Amino acid sequence: KEHKVHSSMELIWGNLDQKIKIEGEHKTTAEAINHLHSTWYYNTCMRDHSLPEWRHSEHIPTTDACLYTAHDLFTLRHYTWDITATNLDQWMVTAYKKAGVVMKTILFPFWQFMPEYTTHEIAPRQPNIRIEQTLHSERNTFDLTLKLDKDVSRFMDVGYGLFHWNAEPYQSLSQLSFLTKSLIKPEMMNYMYYNNILNHCHATTKSVRTYDNVTYPYTMDHSCYTLISSDCSEHPSFAVFIKKTENNRVGIMAFIGDQKVEFIPMETNRVQMKINDQEFVLHDNGFLFFPKNKPPVLNKVFQNYLFKIIRRQNSFTLTFFPQMMLNYDGNSVQVLAGPQMKGQHCGMCGDYNRNTYHEFIDPQMCSLKTGDEMALAWTLDNKYCSQKITKPACAMKEPIP
Repeated sequence: KEHKVHSSMELIWGNLDQKIKIEGEHKTTAEAINHLHSTWYYNTCMRDHSLPEWRHSEHIPTTDACLYTAHDLFTLRHYTWDITATNLDQWMVTAYKKAGVVMKTILFPFWQFMPEYTTHEIAPRQPNIRIEQTLHSERNTFDLTLKLDKDVSRFMDVGYGLFHWNAEPYQSLSQLSFLTKSLIKPEMMNYMYYNNILNHCHATTKSVRTYDNVTYPYTMDHSCYTLISSDCSEHPSFAVFIKKTENNRVGIMAFIGDQKVEFIPMETNRVQMKINDQEFVLHDNGFLFFPKNKPPVLNKVFQNYLFKIIRRQNSFTLTFFPQMMLNYDGNSVQVLAGPQMKGQHCGMCGDYNRNTYHEFIDPQMCSLKTGDEMALAWTLDNKYCSQKITKPACAMKEPIP
């Protein structure tokens, strides 16, 4: 499927009849999508999606390879600009004519000149200009078409040269350009992930991807809840726990302030949602605002609320202050956190300090060795756990600073 972007700009100066209007129509190309299938990151992403912990998810895994795949997929590679001008000043006419001469001189080896005869007089002060460019990612070349009224010039298979228009995703993600992406929302999220403005932790039944982008496997041989994400204050404002269910799916228990929210996977794809032990049934596209000092009402908006839950098909999104978001589909949970959580985080998702060398830390800030020890160390062994949990011993004599 091709994705398109439309842009429009109009410049007016002096009298109202002096103006330049630029209409743009840009899109992805089938050629680029076919080339994407041959890239290492696409094939790695597809292998990740076929793993048992991801194969039932409605979304692609949140791995680096899949992040690069999404970035490539939504990159525009066919640009068209239609420029209409009226009553240009003479210096503007001279400028665009000279610019055309310079461009044709530079691209002369690639020029396919195709003049067309017209009986109509061309008005240089009111030109109609079309610029069309197609990028070929596989060949690292581009085609350029310049059309000035009936005068058409085509430049075919021009090498990129110094222009890095086809940089690898991991080279171009550090820059955010709204003129090169067909969908702003996924591109904005990819950019924020890559540049550590907003980061996420993703937990499945077999692995955890921490906020510091360290992925480790783990096993959980008990049915107790284990902490994956929380702030480390004396009185935490939130805490998110997961546990494996009998049908090998992931259940969630989250505390937001004093409120308890549970997502319990049932048979097939059904998920039971409870708030403070009271069940609420959300249908597709339904939502629930949990207001302050009022009972919640399904599909009713409240201005002052503690958190809100939105359902899209079989996925649930829970958002709450401060800039926290949970995405849950019964098979995995993704927790998004803003920069205010850096260095203030506890749980299996790591300490979020941008240091990848000490991710295995227990509640006493002692070093652990494996993901299995992480799962035991952060287990909630109180009234929510009926099994006896043996916590791993501290591997360091002194806590890590």
